[in-house]
Amino acid sequence: MSAARFREVVAQELVPFLPGAELSEGTKPASTGKGLVLKLGERAIGVRLSEADPNLLEVKRAQPFSAVERGLVQRLLQTVGRIAQHCDEFFFSQALSAAVRQTIVTSLDYPSEALLLRVLTEFESLASQTYEGHRIAAAIGLDDTPRTSGVKLETIWGEDFGKVLTGSIETMITVSPEGYIDQFRTLYTDSNLPQAPHYARTIAQWCVGKRLAVTLNRNGEILIFKENSLVFAWRRGRWRHFAHPPILQQMRTVNDKALRACIYETCLDVSFGRSGGCIGVVLDKHKPLLKDIVNKADRIQKGDSRKAQVITQFLDQTEHNRLFTKLPRRLRQAMAAIDGALVLNHKGEVLAVGAIVKVESGSDAGARKAAARALARMGFGVKISADGGVVGFCDNGDGAKVERVFEFG
Repeated sequence: MSAARFREVVAQELVPFLPGAELSEGTKPASTGKGLVLKLGERAIGVRLSEADPNLLEVKRAQPFSAVERGLVQRLLQTVGRIAQHCDEFFFSQALSAAVRQTIVTSLDYPSEALLLRVLTEFESLASQTYEGHRIAAAIGLDDTPRTSGVKLETIWGEDFGKVLTGSIETMITVSPEGYIDQFRTLYTDSNLPQAPHYARTIAQWCVGKRLAVTLNRNGEILIFKENSLVFAWRRGRWRHFAHPPILQQMRTVNDKALRACIYETCLDVSFGRSGGCIGVVLDKHKPLLKDIVNKADRIQKGDSRKAQVITQFLDQTEHNRLFTKLPRRLRQAMAAIDGALVLNHKGEVLAVGAIVKVESGSDAGARKAAARALARMGFGVKISADGGVVGFCDNGDGAKVERVFEFG
C-alpha cells in the first residue's frame, strides 16, 4: 500500500473512529519505539502500517487519547495490514468496513466473536431498512449463559417478524454465546447510568460481566453497551468509540465533579435525542460578563419572558430548587434541548434556559457553536449538534480567549 493510499485509509476509517480526531499534514519521523501506534504527546499519536516504516502520520485532537484507544488503533492497523495487498481491488472499501467491525469485536472480549460480528453486520444492514414505512428499532442482548438447544438467531434474520420483535429499548431478545435465542425480556430500572444515554439505561444496566447489548434505534444508529456504559456507536455511516473519562477530565474549568458528570450525562442525552442544545457554566470571577452575553429576559427568576416564567415555576416545585445536579435527568435534557442556551453558575444553579446569547460580530461559526464559544468566555461552553456531535470549549484563564477542549459523538 502506498503512503498516499494509507493516508486515505487513516482519514476515512481511523479518524472518524476516534471522535474529535484530525489528521495532520505531512509526516513525523518515527522514534525508536515499537508498534504501529506511537504516543506523540497526551493529545497526539503517530500511526504507521509497518514497524519498518520510518515515517508516521500524526493524528491529534483536543482531548487526550486513552490507552484503550491506542490499543484499538493498534488492532485496527494490524487488520488493515493483513488486507493491504488488496488496496486496489474493487472490494477493498467493504474489507475496510469489515476491519473496523472486527476491531470492535476483538476489543469487547465476548465469548463468541463470530456471533457478535454477525449481529453487528446484520444491524448495519437493518439501519438502512424500513418495515411498513417505519425505521427499524431492535435490541439484542448477548448473554454469557450457555444454551445448547432451541432456535438459532441466524434463522430469523431474513424473517419480517424478526424486525419487530423488539421495537423499543424497554424490550430485548437475549441470545446465548452459542447463538440460541433464549428469552424475551422486558426491562425496567430507576438507576441513573452516567456513561449511557438515559433512554437506554434499562439495556445498559443489563450489561455486566461478559454480557453485551447491541441496539438499533429509529435514527439508524447502532449502540453497543458493556459494563453499564456506551462503548461504540454507529452514527452517520461510521463506527465511533466513546471514551468517557478523558472528556470529564477536559472540563477543567468546572471544579465540581458532580456538576461535570451531570453536564456530560445531559450532553449524551441531547446528542442521542437529536434535538441539539447548548450549555454554559459561568465562573464566579466572570459573573460581570453575564449581563453582556445572556439576554436578561431569559434569566430564571429575573426574566420576564414566558419561557423564563414557566421554567422558574418548574424549578421552584423541585426539592432542591435550582441545582442542576439535583434535577431529574429528563428535566435536565428538556431544558438543554430548548432553542437557545442553558446557563448555570459554578455551583450548578440554573441561571437561564433557552437564552439568547450575544455572539461576536463577524463570527463564521454556526449559531450554536458561536453561542458555546461566547459562553466559554465565562468559564465553559458546550455545543450539541442536531446530528449528535458534541464540542466543548473552556476559558483559557482571562475570559478573553477560549479553546476547544473536547469533541465526541
